[in-house]
Amino acid sequence: MLRIDFEENHKDQTYNTWYMPTFFTCKLQNAESDLTTISIYFDADRYGEDIEMCEKIFVPINEDNQHWYCTLVDFVEKKVYILDSLPNSTKQRGVVVRKLVQDLDTVLQHKFGDKYKFQASLFEVDESANIPKQPNGYDCGVYVINFMKSSEVEQMSSLMFQSETERFNIAMELVLHRKNAWGFLLQDHLQRR
Repeated sequence: MLRIDFEENHKDQTYNTWYMPTFFTCKLQNAESDLTTISIYFDADRYGEDIEMCEKIFVPINEDNQHWYCTLVDFVEKKVYILDSLPNSTKQRGVVVRKLVQDLDTVLQHKFGDKYKFQASLFEVDESANIPKQPNGYDCGVYVINFMKSSEVEQMSSLMFQSETERFNIAMELVLHRKNAWGFLLQDHLQRR
């Protein structure tokens, strides 16, 4: 949804921020997945496009079906951000993210060859990004979505929302999105009234 909205709102710009799905992270972390299967996620009709124009890649991570956080690989700043809304995140996340970024380097090199000019695994890792922390134990997914929607780390520190309202807003965005069949049908029905 984020990619579709970006492309429609910036028709004159190249798609430079990539939002990977959670399935990608699962495949990337699975030692049995082959590079060709994983690299399909970077096809232009999926989540990637021109690697030479890519500035950022967001990779959401689910930790043991208990907690969501996100990695942002910023090719412009040459930094990897761990965007974690839990106030007391563990150092284990840093280890997981470093391994994930090494694997990401391998897949991008496989997919794009010489066009991939970075080695993100050598970028500085920022585990203490100035981002808001969740006040409860269940809003981590909402925070990850909002981090990805914000896109700029500097803007993330000012993210404020009321939990129930934000959950409702996200659900409505998904249901009513023009690429969602239900959203299309509902919008069509409302226009006929």
